[in-house]
Amino acid sequence: MKTPTLLMLCTTALLAASCSTVPESSQSYVPASGASAALAGASLAGEFTPAGGGGQSLRSYKFALYATGGPRTHDTMTVHALTYRWATGVQDAVPAGYFGKAILFRNSLTPAVTQATWHSPGELRTDVSRESGVTVEADVSIKTRTGTERRVVALRFDRSATPGSSLQNAPHELIREAKRRSVPLGDLDTGANRPDWKP
Repeated sequence: MKTPTLLMLCTTALLAASCSTVPESSQSYVPASGASAALAGASLAGEFTPAGGGGQSLRSYKFALYATGGPRTHDTMTVHALTYRWATGVQDAVPAGYFGKAILFRNSLTPAVTQATWHSPGELRTDVSRESGVTVEADVSIKTRTGTERRVVALRFDRSATPGSSLQNAPHELIREAKRRSVPLGDLDTGANRPDWKP
C-alpha cells in the first residue's frame, strides 16, 4: 500500500493564501543539493508548505513550483507535467488536466525580481517517519522576450525539522505592500515573496 497520496481538493486563491499560515514546527521537506535549476535565464525552485497534521507521523503538504527572473526579461512559465518521486519508490503524478496554463511573471516582494508561481492542486499526504526525501520532476517551459525554452527538471528535497511559516504572524504592512506591488496574495510566503528569501 502506498503511503504518499495526492489528495485532489478544490482550492481558491484565498484558501491558498491562508494555508501558508498553518503553524508547523516538526518534519517538513526542505531544499537539498540540486533543489534548483536554471531555465531560460530564470531560476526554477519549489517549496513545500505544511497544510496540517494527521496523526503522529502523517502530514499534509501543499507544493508550489516557482521561477524567479528579471523585470522586462521573462514573460510566462508553463508547467506541462509534474511527478513526485518519494524516497521509498512511491510516485504521485498530478493529473494532466491541471497543466498547460501560461503563468505570468509578476512583481515580487524582492526588488528587481519577478516571479511566476504554479500551485500544485490538492494536498500531498505522507508518512514522514518513512519518507526521508522526495524528488519533484517537472516538465516546464519559460517564455522570454526572445524565445521559449522547455525541459524536464528534477528538484530534490530532504526531510528536516523546520520552523513555522514566516508569515504566521504577518504584519498588515506586508499585505499592504503586496497589494501595492500587485503581488498575488496566494503567492505570499513562496520564493521571492518570503521575507527571508535569498537568491
